[in-house]
Amino acid sequence: SDDDNFYETAKELRRLSSRMGEINAIVAKRSLKFFKINNEERSDKIERYKSKFDFPFETQKIEYATNNSVFSILLEDQTVRNNIYRDLEKNNIETKIYYDPLLFGLKNTDNIYSRILSIPTNNSIDIETQDRIISIMNKSYKLNKTPGKTYMVKVGYIQ
Repeated sequence: SDDDNFYETAKELRRLSSRMGEINAIVAKRSLKFFKINNEERSDKIERYKSKFDFPFETQKIEYATNNSVFSILLEDQTVRNNIYRDLEKNNIETKIYYDPLLFGLKNTDNIYSRILSIPTNNSIDIETQDRIISIMNKSYKLNKTPGKTYMVKVGYIQ
């Protein structure tokens, strides 16, 4: 290139990319120092979620082989999942619908994918934020699950 600045930037990026293995090792080594305490904190958050949810859900059964970086719940149907997801997003709570199937059209795979929701367990979630997440999810389930009196008032059918 005739552009010296571009050339120097490209040269530095090449140097750094060739060292990604070393950089990854440094990050991993540092992360290992905090793994046990971070995993315990995430595990506590997961247990708190489980004990405070007022709606039916299932979890994956992984007792020992997890770092609890993701807490995914399986909800009763896609509508419930989508309503809870929408209400969390409206409140700026990052959630994820993970694991797009490699192949759609498989009955069990499609069923699970349509009902799974992953909620935050990271270290930046304090108890107040977690309580807010729990409250939003519980309220969303109750308001959107059945067309009871609250729903009927909400949509204007009754006063």
